[in-house]
Amino acid sequence: TPAGKEEQTALREKFRQDILAVLTPEQNAQWAAPQPTQKLMFQFRDMKWEDVLNWFASQQDLTLVMDRTPGGTFTYSDTRSYSPSEGIDLLNSVLMTRGFTLVRREKMLVVMELSANIPLELLPRVPLEQLDERGRFEIVSVLFPLAGRPVDAVLQEVKPYLSSYGRAIPLARGGQLLVVETAGKMSTINELIGSVPVPKENPKPEPTPPPQPVFAAYALGELDSGAALETIRKLIPSEQITVDGRTGVLSAFVIPAQQTAIKSAIDQMQASHAELPDTETVAYRFTGIKPEELQRQIAALAPRAILTVTADRALVTADVADQQVVRSALDALDIQPVAVDRALKVFEVSKSSAEQVATALRTFLPNSFVVSNAATGNVLVRGSQQDLQFAQDVVDMWRESQATAAAELHAIELDRPATAVWLTTVKQVVPEATLWLSESLPNVPQHLMLLGSQQDFATVEKLLPQLLSVLPEADRRELKIYPLTENQRARQLTLSTLPAELSDIKLVTGQSGQELLVWAAPDQHTLFAELLKQLDQPLTTTSIVPKSYSLNVQDAATVTTLLTAEFPTVQLTVNTAGDELTVLASPDQHARIAERIAEFNAELPSKRELLVESYAVDGMTAVALQQALMPLLGTAQTTLDSQGERLFIRADAETHAELHQMATALGAKPAAGRQKVVLAYPLEHTAATNVKLLLDQIVRDATVLADDALRQVVVTGSAETQSQVKAAIDQIDREGKKHPAAELHALELDRPATAVWLTTVKQIVPEATLWLSESLPNVPQHLMLLGSQQDFAKVEKLLPQLLSVLPVADRRELKIYPLTENQRARQITLATLPAEL
Repeated sequence: TPAGKEEQTALREKFRQDILAVLTPEQNAQWAAPQPTQKLMFQFRDMKWEDVLNWFASQQDLTLVMDRTPGGTFTYSDTRSYSPSEGIDLLNSVLMTRGFTLVRREKMLVVMELSANIPLELLPRVPLEQLDERGRFEIVSVLFPLAGRPVDAVLQEVKPYLSSYGRAIPLARGGQLLVVETAGKMSTINELIGSVPVPKENPKPEPTPPPQPVFAAYALGELDSGAALETIRKLIPSEQITVDGRTGVLSAFVIPAQQTAIKSAIDQMQASHAELPDTETVAYRFTGIKPEELQRQIAALAPRAILTVTADRALVTADVADQQVVRSALDALDIQPVAVDRALKVFEVSKSSAEQVATALRTFLPNSFVVSNAATGNVLVRGSQQDLQFAQDVVDMWRESQATAAAELHAIELDRPATAVWLTTVKQVVPEATLWLSESLPNVPQHLMLLGSQQDFATVEKLLPQLLSVLPEADRRELKIYPLTENQRARQLTLSTLPAELSDIKLVTGQSGQELLVWAAPDQHTLFAELLKQLDQPLTTTSIVPKSYSLNVQDAATVTTLLTAEFPTVQLTVNTAGDELTVLASPDQHARIAERIAEFNAELPSKRELLVESYAVDGMTAVALQQALMPLLGTAQTTLDSQGERLFIRADAETHAELHQMATALGAKPAAGRQKVVLAYPLEHTAATNVKLLLDQIVRDATVLADDALRQVVVTGSAETQSQVKAAIDQIDREGKKHPAAELHALELDRPATAVWLTTVKQIVPEATLWLSESLPNVPQHLMLLGSQQDFAKVEKLLPQLLSVLPVADRRELKIYPLTENQRARQITLATLPAEL
């Protein structure tokens, strides 16, 4: 059987001692002396990088890990000898110019592409004092202590010095900065961090003493004492509130703010009892929303309701219908009524863990009251039965872990939202611990809860920055609307180029250009507001005057395009005739524009003179003539004379020459052989409809009519075409071998077909005649088949496979959405749509 690990270690040590026993003292000294470092010489000429890196790894007895290699070759020749560290540094100095780097980690040599996403776990973590052992161009990670310096100030100093692949990651819990960069830059980064002053600690203000409870009594009048006490305790959960059922007096020993709330609640209940006999009072507990905002929303939903709102509770007195409206609306905000069946339960834990367990329960049970007693090791929870059951499960989980190891409960605050997949990764790091995530709530940091040993907690805490680096940072951006002054609108074009710290914000012009919608982080909003303030400076005004210029060019649009490119701030307008240009500009600009227009009138093609001529062709109506001449008309103006069958055209001489040439060609008589005649062909063996279908495929410039009653086809065409028709009918209408009667079938297609596809189908049923119907919008195309029932069955069976090679028809459709005034004002925001649109 194989030897165990301890047995193998013992055998190796015995073997080593046996060797040392036979060595002389000189040999023993040589054995113990450190081996000299092997020197390397670089003599390369046009060698592929893959061969260079394999050679270097083999020389240093390293395992080369390489997915891709840089292109090109490596040429370097030097008589100097290099140590391994110097060799890596030399190669990195060249590889970095090609977007690659070498990373040495223990016995591995890793080739990586340079990017801002180099995995931290692959980079060696090097202490400051060991940086001299690394090459200047070798990428490493170093942990710098900040010693109380502000993280933002340190990042502002360090980030401009980092390369495109460098990173600076603040570790908030340890007051440290993890920097990824070449080793040669780390000493300078250390000096930059040291140059940031450590802020002086401000003396902590004296804590405000908590308010002292006071005693007060309230007459309940006609109110039910038990119901009143239950309602008041929902609003203020305190055992110091009691009621005397005989005298109808409620007594309270609480702080003044709570006394005010009690008095307001009793006044509401008494008013409700007198005026609204069918009302009811419901208390709600809320978190994460301002009390005045919640009060405003409830008042909008139920204007007749009577409200009392404290820091975390709201008491609503209203009729049944209004209570249903309020309850439905608050339920959407995850605000539930205070449960009537709240109970108190005591959990026994160890004295040292009482506060840790209580902290975890407060995180998961925000609607319950949780307090710990470290002296007795008890945790008290007052809440609903569901919350008490959850608390019991958490305590049982803690006790189970305590039974197997010295487990402790820790809550680690996360700086970004975590996912279940990420939690699975963390569990692989500490498989013996129990981990879960607190609920993700708006404006409340999420926590990673760990129930395990102190060693498990230390492991997770140490690796947390690397684990969090794979999660996207929490999006701190928010939308703000900035109204623009006249000066800011005039200089708005300068915002197209922003400073580096504002390069990733999004700007959208809002309501008629009078405002800017900005999506950015809070610190970026501060910088942007300051930038807008700088743009709000008085403008240097220049007198703008209008002036008209005569144009004598063929295309006025060319003139306006050229002038707009040279004078982007002026306004240009051309009249409908294209012979006058009106310009709104400053006097200096008018002087230069006048020179340009004079050059354009002299150099550009001049405007052509327009002439009116009439056109008529024997045998053609004016409408038909207009359609025939349409491709040549262009911008020419036409007028129809339907009575005289004439067409009047206003155009330049060149266009008229082309039109005369076309009209002459249209009026010429065709050659004798091209004149069309009508002939009837009797049939003996074939149906007239089938012959017509075949002739339509064979003869393109003839009109064929089928007469099944008289068994004949009538053809209109030239003499040459008629000879082709006669030859074709002689071949078609003859007695031959008996075939199954041909039938005409139409197969509907769910996508457009092509002539190439039709050729493939014809190979399957060569005896049948196939063609495609015309492809029209919103009308399905058909495959027409003239053949036997067997041919039709074969094509129908194979049609799904045949259609699979064609692209699917475009299912998109056009819809019209009317826009409100507000939607039109912000329509430009639709330029950036979600991925699914």
